[in-house]
Amino acid sequence: WFVLGLFCQYSTSKLDCGSYSTKSQLYKLKRWQDGTNSGTGVFFQHEIDTVGVVDVESISLIYDVVAAPAYFAVAQHFNGISNALSVDIYAWNGDEGEGKFEIVQIIPTFGAVGIKSQNYGSSSFLLIAQLDQPVHLLEWEPEKLI
Repeated sequence: WFVLGLFCQYSTSKLDCGSYSTKSQLYKLKRWQDGTNSGTGVFFQHEIDTVGVVDVESISLIYDVVAAPAYFAVAQHFNGISNALSVDIYAWNGDEGEGKFEIVQIIPTFGAVGIKSQNYGSSSFLLIAQLDQPVHLLEWEPEKLI
């Protein structure tokens, strides 16, 4: 998967950064074959609504056998008025051909500036850095971060 967290968007053939709300785009890296031609490409899947995105992170849950096949986190920093936003956790819902990413958890933050996912031992963690706030280190339990 390839997630493009957008802070600006295109409107009427120009880049518009006047609004913090935008649609971030999700793409999937796929192998393709058409007759005798084949290759690998990045294909658009769908969009998600985001606000003031500053970071996007893939989450690999190799130790959770019931977890969805793909997860990612979106850190949102500022909406034009406040830094009180969230880090949203998305999971793939569907099979290989059909489906979409859906929010499975919303973690309240204040001015998130970065996120990092890491597996250590037999656990998976998400680190969230924020403005003038302590760093949050969350551990994955089946179906959510705690």
